[in-house]
Amino acid sequence: MPLRRPTWARCFICGGGGNPAALYWLQLAASQNNAEAMHWLGTACAEADPPDTERALMWIARAAALGHPIAQQQIDALLGATLGPGRG
Repeated sequence: MPLRRPTWARCFICGGGGNPAALYWLQLAASQNNAEAMHWLGTACAEADPPDTERALMWIARAAALGHPIAQQQIDALLGATLGPGRG
């Protein structure tokens, strides 16, 4: 059965430190094209110590491509900052 709402898993990563069990379940949901899980994986990678910005961007971009609204805003903001106003 597909994992549709990994909101229970995000509780484990919000405290920081990247709980391996939570990351496992998020990766499982992301492998089933769950945009919410992809966004949370991107957030976890960005907030890791040290941050893994390449993986963070990959996961957030995948979530945005699937229509995740927050991920889309983050990608738009990144493109705007990189390309300049009106080009992102």
